[in-house]
Amino acid sequence: MIGVFATPSTLEVMGLAQKLGGDALVILLNGDDQAAETAARYGAGKVVLVDCGAICDPAALYSAVAGELNGLSHLVFPATKDGKTIAGYIAGKLGIPNLVDVVDVLAPNKFSKYSMGNRGRRRWRWMAPSP
Repeated sequence: MIGVFATPSTLEVMGLAQKLGGDALVILLNGDDQAAETAARYGAGKVVLVDCGAICDPAALYSAVAGELNGLSHLVFPATKDGKTIAGYIAGKLGIPNLVDVVDVLAPNKFSKYSMGNRGRRRWRWMAPSP
């Protein structure tokens, strides 16, 4: 199962989750029933609504959804400031590697991302360790 953390405005991360294959569990932050229906149309097998307010505390969020996170093979988060903060915290609690700024999924353990360096923006591939 793929764990997807999103807000109603960042449901496009479902596209990356679909490329990973398998069922998707969507943790929808500050969403409503309409956003949950949209997530289901995008392929979510299960949607969990979490109201975390304007500032989502990673520890409080983890406590609220920890029981839902068993058996996940991947976590997908939007590349926002909050998404990256939450991703690092939850990946650390679950012992899952955390790779940020992925722009494409080439295979379940092969990703493409952009990075900035002294030569400008470069796209590169990263191979995740097999579970």
